[in-house]
Amino acid sequence: MLEVQHLTKLFDGIKAVDDCSFSVAQGKITALIGPNGAGKTTILNCISGIERIDKGNILYEHQDVSHWRDYERAEAGIARTFQLPRIFKNLTVYENVSLSVHDRDQDLIPSFFGFNRLKEEDEKKIANTLAHVKLSDMGDTVAQELSYGQQKLLSLARALLQPHRLLMLDEPVAGVNPALRQEFVTLFKRLRDEGETMLVVEHDMDFAMEIADWVVVMNEGKVLKKGTPVEVRNDREVLKVYSWK
Repeated sequence: MLEVQHLTKLFDGIKAVDDCSFSVAQGKITALIGPNGAGKTTILNCISGIERIDKGNILYEHQDVSHWRDYERAEAGIARTFQLPRIFKNLTVYENVSLSVHDRDQDLIPSFFGFNRLKEEDEKKIANTLAHVKLSDMGDTVAQELSYGQQKLLSLARALLQPHRLLMLDEPVAGVNPALRQEFVTLFKRLRDEGETMLVVEHDMDFAMEIADWVVVMNEGKVLKKGTPVEVRNDREVLKVYSWK
């Protein structure tokens, strides 16, 4: 689904990402882990087009999208969330997600002002997605009234409803309580079983190990190790940098 080849990104001459290469298999969860400053979010920003790369290539479904604009990548099916929820806090939960089902601006704008109704199939998608993230009973709730964890769930729902083939999530469980964290584990495994392809950036190593099929370990902008959760957890070089309970 996705192949990152020798990706390098500099900020003021400093390499935030240094010759990074890895791939994301279709229908699997790939976790990109590492400490703060390892370059994880920068990689996500480069893949989604928010940051321009300095060297390397990004192949998405065998197409070189390295120099595509961010909206072109989104239209091609790359959806993402951010570390902090990016939602319309003055709109209801239902209004937030209803804006995500469109892949063309000319459809989105009329819906935003209530000039056209959603199709029945879109209504079903919204209902199913809200059920997935356990927000079914909160459709009329204004987003700013949600807890932080619920806002992250709403952000995930918006990404799920955006027409996509690759879903990228930036630290989805950062700042959420342990009970909700476990719900995310269950949800991500269910989404993978339903065919979602996911690239998950996480600082919570135990969470990443629990959900991932494949793990890419970053340290100081470089790939330290790639492998299964078991292989990564037992790798000597990784154990020098990280520790688990």
